Formats: sequence, C-alpha cells, structure tokens
Amino acid sequence: MRYPVALGDSDTRAYTLRETFPISGKGLPVEPVVRARRVTIVDVARHARVSTTTVSKVLRNAYGASPAMRVKVQQAIDELGYRPSTAARGMRGRTYTVGVMLPDIRNPFFADILDGFTERLHDSEYQVLHGHGCNSEGPEARVTEAMIDHGMDGLVLIAPVSPRSHLEHVARTVPTVVVGRHGHSPAYDTVTDDDHAGAHLVVAHLAGLGHRRIAHIEHHETDATRLAEMPNAIRANGYRDAMRAHGLRCEMIDGAELRRRYEADLRRTPDAGRLGETGIQKQLDLTMTKVGIARVWREAAGRAMRPAYGCVRRRVT
Repeated sequence: MRYPVALGDSDTRAYTLRETFPISGKGLPVEPVVRARRVTIVDVARHARVSTTTVSKVLRNAYGASPAMRVKVQQAIDELGYRPSTAARGMRGRTYTVGVMLPDIRNPFFADILDGFTERLHDSEYQVLHGHGCNSEGPEARVTEAMIDHGMDGLVLIAPVSPRSHLEHVARTVPTVVVGRHGHSPAYDTVTDDDHAGAHLVVAHLAGLGHRRIAHIEHHETDATRLAEMPNAIRANGYRDAMRAHGLRCEMIDGAELRRRYEADLRRTPDAGRLGETGIQKQLDLTMTKVGIARVWREAAGRAMRPAYGCVRRRVT
C-alpha cells in the first residue's frame, strides 16, 4: 500500500507500508516498517522547477546549463538527498565504480595496496568496491562475475590465482588491471614488482649481516604457468640464484606445512577452547603475516634455531 505524504509546497513523496505485520515473541504485532521511496530525477526537477533534461545535464556536467541553473539544481539535490541510480548511470555507459578483488582481506600487504588505490581516487567521482577472492579459483570467478554484472567501469585484480583464460575473459568484458602476477596478455594491463631482484636484495642484506642459514618459506608450485607467473615462484628462483651467488646452501620451507604444524601446536594450548575455530584461524593469519615468520618457525619447530634465521618483511610504498 502506498500513502502520499505532503512534505512541502513542491515535494510530495510516496511511502510504502509493509503489508505483512510480523509478530513479536510475545505474540503482539510489531510496529510496521515504513520506508521512503527513493528520490528520482523527476523529483529533483519538480523541486527545482526545471525540466528533467536540465537536471540530467547538471548531473553529467554537460553543456547547456547556465551557472545559475546549476546552482538551483544542486540546491534541490542537496535538499532532497538525491543519489544517482547506479543502474541508470550504467545504462548511459558509466557507473563510476571500480571493483577491486583481494585474495586475502586479513593480509596487511593487500590492505596497503587497497589503501593506496582508494587514496588515489579520493578526489574523483569513482567509488571503490572490493570483494574477497579467498585465494581460490571458484570464489574469484564468482566475485569478478558479480562485479561485471553490477556494471563496474573497471576491475583491479590483486594476485589472482585464476587461469589466464578466465582473466582474459574478464578483461574482454571490462577494462582490467592485474596486480602482482607476472604473466602478460594483450587483453589486460599488469603491475608487478621485480620479485627476482627483490629476493636477491633480501639475501644480500642478510648475508651482509653475517647470516649463513637463510631460509625461504614458499608456496610450492608445480603447474608450468604458475611457475612462470606467480610472484612466489619468481621470488623462490631469485632466492636460489642469490644463495648460490653467495656460496650458501638453500633451505626451502613449505609454507602450507609450516601453517599446519603451528595450527596443531596452537590447538594443543589452553587457549584453543577460548579462541574457538574462528579465533584460531585469525590467530594463525595474524601470526603468519604480521608477527613474523621467523618467530612462527621457532614455535612450530619447538626449538630455537641455531643460528637464527634472518627475517625481512616488505612493505609497498
């Protein structure tokens, strides 16, 4: 049921009254919910006493509206609290939204990238909306397809694990930038750092401090494409080359196995029951990414390293 409510001389809004009345736990009807109808461009035009074409020109910053008319329309927009419909803007070619797919929302490294991207768009008309890819092909596909379905003007995919064929499918539909993956394609742009040189710099730094047992914690890759494109695989190659150049023996540690060992130790502690499953996973994520890998390895192995491994954290600037 709709009830017109007069709010002023030039503004009448329709309110929708929910036809079903939910029952409270005591068997009494709950106060019905009344929601205001969304303000449209027609409401703005009526309130400003101009045509919808004029309002549209002001919204698009198009030619044909005088400065005085722009002020009048903007005043009406502010008074009514008008928000442009993203769906309607999408039909005209733009939604002024950019989708960012993050593989892991708990990892501060990816949060730094998102912060930098959001800051860069702060003074623009664009809004950043992000989704969680869960470091898995299935969730990544659902997130990216949903962003396309919502008509986002562009996508930024951070460290995607999906096959290149899916990335190219996405990029053929909407402009796409892939961050943190070394594969190249004419369909999308890529932004990467030199992970091979970075691993060289880390090893050189630790060796210069006198460390001789320098471990590399890796995510073991076997697929040929992932070995050529994933930054962890490129860093592992850089580490091996650098260790050989310094005459040192490589010591590779499987990161997944390291996490499993630390999780097993954590579940045996008195805090396991208090933390619960969610708390345990958060503690694992925090420890593996923020506290420091060297400390995790000492705790997981149940002994102090002899001599201690060096640990360097990197930060995007």
